[in-house]
Amino acid sequence: MGLPCFRLPRPIGLALALQLATLALCRSGIVRWWAVVPVVVATFIGYAVTSPGCLAFTACFTVFSVALARGTGEPRLAGERRQAGRSSASTMR
Repeated sequence: MGLPCFRLPRPIGLALALQLATLALCRSGIVRWWAVVPVVVATFIGYAVTSPGCLAFTACFTVFSVALARGTGEPRLAGERRQAGRSSASTMR
């Protein structure tokens, strides 16, 4: 039920939200450019609910989750903090 104006944007948002979020992560440098590819592929595979489609869907999102984990991991953030500390110390001299 519900109003048609609320039901219309739902499939569009479902199809585009994760891709846009992944593009934003890529542009900010958190994930590499190739992390966008499995997300786009998984979106179109996800509409075909078959056993091979589900396996490919899972594999694509596993690749994306590894890229996201590498991009937001603690060692990377700690390295950036260390470099930021060095640059501020060198400007003080």
